[in-house]
Amino acid sequence: MDRQNLSLGEYVVFSIKTKSRQVKPPDILSTEDYEVTYLGEERSNRSSFQIVINGKQIQTQRSGNETVFQYKIKPKRAGTITFQPVDIRISAGKIIG
Repeated sequence: MDRQNLSLGEYVVFSIKTKSRQVKPPDILSTEDYEVTYLGEERSNRSSFQIVINGKQIQTQRSGNETVFQYKIKPKRAGTITFQPVDIRISAGKIIG
């Protein structure tokens, strides 16, 4: 989440980041305590590289497939609100959560 405390009328952006492109957006449903709006997803495919100068390794970066899902969560009441665990499904049907 982009912050922990807010006032009524404000919202928080909740992001879920995975290391796979084979993932479907998790179903996060509104409750009597908060309203959820799905904002979309970003998918990326990265590679790795290495910088070597005069035989000395300066930097190495490795990355792979990544998907980020974003949700807007807006409280409907004042007080402490607890979110339920989120299940993430990959295309093979496996549930992580």
